[in-house]
Amino acid sequence: MATIARRRFSVEDYHRMLQAGILSEDQNPIRLGEHSEPQPDLCLLRPRRDYYRRSHPTAVDVLLVIEVAEATAEYDRQVKVPLYGRHGVAEVWLVDLEAQRVEVYRRPGAEGYEEVRSLGRGETVSPLSFPDLTLGVDELLEPQGEAA
Repeated sequence: MATIARRRFSVEDYHRMLQAGILSEDQNPIRLGEHSEPQPDLCLLRPRRDYYRRSHPTAVDVLLVIEVAEATAEYDRQVKVPLYGRHGVAEVWLVDLEAQRVEVYRRPGAEGYEEVRSLGRGETVSPLSFPDLTLGVDELLEPQGEAA
């Protein structure tokens, strides 16, 4: 039986594969370390003069990550959200379309997030960076163009 050799790619390896055309250029990741560059569904970033042309944003650049999940909620909840927390992303919202809930993660730490709230229809949420902006959970759960 043949042994399969495993190799962990670095972010630099990943970028070289993009340059070589092995992977497509369609990406908007956050660089979280040498071996981690996840692609959130939506990310609100601090303004930067170069508009992130020189380098991808890092956790300190991120004001809010929003992950929208239909079939990937458990993966997002168990893998991606704790990863964001360990790297210091200030706030993550997981919009769980199947469960019709929005989970709000705040206060990142070594194990993930210390504050987790689960909000349902009829409730509201405000991003930490924009406390005067209030969004209804119903608005976040409605497919684009179908809100009443």
